[in-house]
Amino acid sequence: MKHQNLIVPDEYDHVTTIRSILERGHSSDLIRLFYRLRQQPFSELADLALEAARTSEIYGYPQMIEACLLKWRSDDTDRQEIGPDD
Repeated sequence: MKHQNLIVPDEYDHVTTIRSILERGHSSDLIRLFYRLRQQPFSELADLALEAARTSEIYGYPQMIEACLLKWRSDDTDRQEIGPDD
């Protein structure tokens, strides 16, 4: 992904990378980020995304990240409590 003079790697390994996506990312960048968050809501990426969302001053996507992760984490916790054979 390229933003003006900034090239962001495919690996989201830093809060500033995620913040850059939230502030200046293309829709495909946001879709890819949300897809990865949905696949692994308890991952290090999810924690970085929450930190980026909570420290961002833009409106919209940061609130969506928090709401989605809250829901997805709740859903995954419910599934883990039931177990694979129940």
